[in-house]
Amino acid sequence: MEKILFKHLFNYMKTNNILSKCQSGFQPNDSTVNQLIEIYHNIISNMDRGRDVRFVFCDVSKAFDKVWHKGLLFKLKLTGVNKQLISWIESYLSDRQQKVVSEGFSSTLKGIKAGVPQGSVLGPFPPCLY
Repeated sequence: MEKILFKHLFNYMKTNNILSKCQSGFQPNDSTVNQLIEIYHNIISNMDRGRDVRFVFCDVSKAFDKVWHKGLLFKLKLTGVNKQLISWIESYLSDRQQKVVSEGFSSTLKGIKAGVPQGSVLGPFPPCLY
């Protein structure tokens, strides 16, 4: 089911130009190397014109664990995703629980209020909405 949903969402977002051209991760025939080339080109072009070049790089640790469910669903609505599909995604993200198991011991189950399932087909998608 996740693979079907991924294919539907990806095609919808590609067809409607929702995915940013700056989003290289998880895109077929694309990679972060393309982004590095673009950044390098911008640096050199601006230096050639005598402009200042400044950068701010942000790395959000555990980014997939911090995805706000309501915010993600809101952004999906803004992109025009079908209400029934949004309802399915909401159900997919709701009432999830986790526990820690280490060396034969395990914690009690605890509800998850944010984040997307890692290791799933849908976990890293849609990256442009996080």
